[in-house]
Amino acid sequence: WWLASSTLGKAHREILRVLVDAHPHALTKDAIAAATASRYAADGGSFNNAVSRLRTLGLIEGRQELRATDALADVP
Repeated sequence: WWLASSTLGKAHREILRVLVDAHPHALTKDAIAAATASRYAADGGSFNNAVSRLRTLGLIEGRQELRATDALADVP
């Protein structure tokens, strides 16, 4: 639902897709940025704002290494 929702912007959806695909493993911000279709910079404002919003929504967790929450990844 989240990946198809207009609630999230493009950067949010790409980051979330990468983390759901990698679940249950955590990834560094650099690895996530490299795996996005748009190749966001891990230290860029758009990337970090998207990560912050996803964390606030409870969809991802972590600081240095990020991962999709268990509840999100278990949803079909």
